[in-house]
Amino acid sequence: MTRAEEIQIKAQSAVLKKELTKAVDIYIQSVINQYNKENGTVFEKVHNCVAYKDIPTYPHQEFCNKVLLWNATVWESARSIELDVAKGLRPIPIVQELISELPKYE
Repeated sequence: MTRAEEIQIKAQSAVLKKELTKAVDIYIQSVINQYNKENGTVFEKVHNCVAYKDIPTYPHQEFCNKVLLWNATVWESARSIELDVAKGLRPIPIVQELISELPKYE
């Protein structure tokens, strides 16, 4: 493989990683948006829940704890998939495949 081909592959991998990262962010945000819609809350991002997860009297504490744990699980799953791709154990998934392999919020 030539140096130019290596550079091209590396650039394509970076673009794909960015695309897949964005897809995971959107996947997580969709759960938060749904919760906001159903509960009249305005959590902008999953990390807004950190401020409330330890307040037992906060009405949405359970959601905050649950979504934070799920968020970590989703990212660990995505990283595991990325590692398998890097090791050559599997092909690079398309966005829909990646999302279908990630843990569902329950």
